[in-house]
Amino acid sequence: MFQATVTGLETIEKDYEAFMPRVDKAIEAGLFAVSNDMKASLIQHVENDVYDEYKPISYERTYEMKNRDNMNTDVNGRRLVFTYQFDTESNPPYYTNSDDVIRAIQDGKEHGRYLWNVYKRPIPPRPFWDNFVAEQFLDGKAEESFVAGINARYRDLDAKVTAGATKLDGNESDDLHGLPEHGIVDD
Repeated sequence: MFQATVTGLETIEKDYEAFMPRVDKAIEAGLFAVSNDMKASLIQHVENDVYDEYKPISYERTYEMKNRDNMNTDVNGRRLVFTYQFDTESNPPYYTNSDDVIRAIQDGKEHGRYLWNVYKRPIPPRPFWDNFVAEQFLDGKAEESFVAGINARYRDLDAKVTAGATKLDGNESDDLHGLPEHGIVDD
């Protein structure tokens, strides 16, 4: 029977323990970069895909949809939670829930229930949320932001984007299509 010993295992474990706090800080920096870039991207989609595509004539916009304060992020360890809720109150009729506003805008008068019936012709769908999610996750913008944040914190980690590595699992977004699920104020 043979017996062998390997030296250096103790230092590998110490190196690992010393290295991992840097990785955790780099991940956190990457997630903060993602959260900032996601807010800027959503604002841009609201401006381009919603506001620029349709000009109301019978009501005034509140511009709450592009208010950065309505986009909240929570970075906790290796997790980022992004929430988007805005005040929907305006002149009646209006939806009581921001998800219903998103549904109406995304699906337009042709596909959903559009409260602001100011034109005889259908209001076309303006899928700004779908465009935002596709840009961030399918087109790789979130990955790029994440890697940029890591490299800004610790350049020597030399993080790189792996194209096409992000896979949507269905937890990225509620279904923001179809009829409203909450109340409407009519008067």
